[in-house]
Amino acid sequence: MHGLAALAEEFLVAIQIRKKPFEKKKLLVKGLGERNVYTLFKKGTNELLGELEALPYRDVNYYKEVHELNLEFYGHAQTNKQKGNDATLVSAVNHLNYYYLIQQQRLDFTVKWHEKLIGNKFRTKTLEQSKTDLKNETVFKLYALVIKSLGKADNDAIYLEMETLFKNKVHQLGKNDQFEIFILLFNHLSSRFNHGKTTYRSKMFSLNKFGLDQNLILRNDQITEATFLNIASISIAEGAFEWTEWFIKEYTKALPQKIKQDVISLSFGLLYFYRKQFSESTNLLSSHTFLKPLYNLNSKTILLRSYFEQFLIDDSYYDLLIAQSNAFEKFIRRNDFISKSKKEPFLNFILFTRKITNAIYQNTLDQNLFNLIKNKRSVILKDWLLEKISQNI
Repeated sequence: MHGLAALAEEFLVAIQIRKKPFEKKKLLVKGLGERNVYTLFKKGTNELLGELEALPYRDVNYYKEVHELNLEFYGHAQTNKQKGNDATLVSAVNHLNYYYLIQQQRLDFTVKWHEKLIGNKFRTKTLEQSKTDLKNETVFKLYALVIKSLGKADNDAIYLEMETLFKNKVHQLGKNDQFEIFILLFNHLSSRFNHGKTTYRSKMFSLNKFGLDQNLILRNDQITEATFLNIASISIAEGAFEWTEWFIKEYTKALPQKIKQDVISLSFGLLYFYRKQFSESTNLLSSHTFLKPLYNLNSKTILLRSYFEQFLIDDSYYDLLIAQSNAFEKFIRRNDFISKSKKEPFLNFILFTRKITNAIYQNTLDQNLFNLIKNKRSVILKDWLLEKISQNI
């Protein structure tokens, strides 16, 4: 009888879904998004928005549905947040405002009608009173701190308060809020690191470990390739080699299948380089064909550094190193996927690596080259280049 009752409940739910074809399509699209079938998820979302746009009316449900579909699409891990999708977020915010205003009017009417009917005045709270009620709720406090930190150049104190609250109360947040706050915290640390605060790298490493321990980073049991490489590169630079190797092996299964081997090869190539296993690094990276041009670019950068380190150990690598630098330079100049502004830092890196190599080979390395590189603005891995000169003068 218990099993029959459960089947009857499932049947009633199925009947209700059949009566509402839009809800059925919406559940299907949501399921596709959760399973990372992104192409069909995006197509389904656009079709649903098209159906709503074709309606002859604009009621409260219309605004609610448009808001939710846009927010769901913008929030998907594979949706590019940096360019081309600003309109999606703007639409989500605007339609939420429209929904709120119309719903507020409907409720105002219901309240006033009920007051007239029973002759009793309702005591509803103002927005400010509601904010006071929520001031001790973790999610409300965290987003209030996020908003407070915006526009402030030196907001480390606010960040520390936010991070402490987040780590202590993370289980009081829903999954979406956990993920969003985690990303905001990480972006703050990343911004500080990119502005020369090198000590923040260890904080980024610590936050990543916390995120993995609390299962905050995976979305629908998958990790994006960018997040994976970010975690790997930070932990490698921190010298946490054993932890990095564990991370790569443990989370490989969570990567998108089509790009998995590229990410694994790039991660292990960088790990081998920092472990001073230069032959392993060059063997791995030179034998793998990368699908993404950007990964090919990163791979060639690691390769050139590895060949340089091998040259420092054995100068018979000189010809191979020079040949690799020339080939890398041609790759940069011939590929249109690299913008002009990004080509210059890479070309300068190749040029200076070659200059340092020739100077060491000819025993002419001096402080002048160090000063030249130090004063050059547009060059990647400048600290590594300066370190190599300092070690060999």
